[in-house]
Amino acid sequence: MAAFPDSWPWLLVPAALVLTGAVLGRRFPQPVLGIAALAVVAASALFEHPPWDNLHVGATWLLLPLAASYTVASSLPSSEPVTATSLAVPAALAVPLIADYGWTAYAPLVESERTLGPDSWAWTSTGLSVAAVVACGLAAAHLGKRPT
Repeated sequence: MAAFPDSWPWLLVPAALVLTGAVLGRRFPQPVLGIAALAVVAASALFEHPPWDNLHVGATWLLLPLAASYTVASSLPSSEPVTATSLAVPAALAVPLIADYGWTAYAPLVESERTLGPDSWAWTSTGLSVAAVVACGLAAAHLGKRPT
């Protein structure tokens, strides 16, 4: 699996993106735009295996912190304490979309034959994740068009 270099300065990149997303979310609030970006991140889970795995890693490391903090900051009232609190939310959203579970007594888990494309579990779980994010986006769009 592709990954970013493991040196500590790379940890500053997602932090800077969270801050950038929060600032942009306060200045140009468009929650539906942020939710659309989160749907792209969720859909990128289909590209978890080579040769397209860099797409998934890039979306998770670069787009997720920006989109999550942008969405939260643009959805909440524009007060400084609320925005500061919203900066912690992307960390809570950093849960992997797809996990493999198995049971073994003493031997390590072995993977079955590796296929080039995603398996049915990947399609199902990713589809459900994308559908949930799109439903949130549609709800936000509907609520945004209602008269206050």
